[in-house]
Amino acid sequence: MFIFIGEEKFKDHVFKIVMQLPVCLIFSFMIDTATLFLSLIMPESAPYFLKWILVISGTAMLALAVAFSFTASVAMVPGEYFIKIFHPIVKKSFSYVKTFFDVFLVSSAVILSLFLTGFTEIEGVREGTVFAALCTGPMVHYFIPRCARIIPYLKSRI
Repeated sequence: MFIFIGEEKFKDHVFKIVMQLPVCLIFSFMIDTATLFLSLIMPESAPYFLKWILVISGTAMLALAVAFSFTASVAMVPGEYFIKIFHPIVKKSFSYVKTFFDVFLVSSAVILSLFLTGFTEIEGVREGTVFAALCTGPMVHYFIPRCARIIPYLKSRI
């Protein structure tokens, strides 16, 4: 619905929308593979600080990947593409809208979890999830200008 509000025509978005399927499949495969790999090398009883190091480094890598895909204007996962379409409509920066969207999704997950558990507990959302929701947007904001300086250099090499 928001595609029709922006300056670009629907036909300009068709390829990017279709490309979201393979991007989602690859992204999902990589998440599953990383989860399996980490479960094999890191025991459940790993120190709490080590888990935080993984959360922070994972959030930073995700933010860098989002900044690169936004700057290069390539196919994105649907959530990021929605933000890319929506942020000019509300006249806010991509990273600001990303933070709002991530917080909205985490809040929705908390509400659904409470509802589905009979308001007894929150499943699937802990402090690492909240950290990622609050910090990915600001990290993307930090990385976007740096990625923008790299992209012309990469294009001249191709």
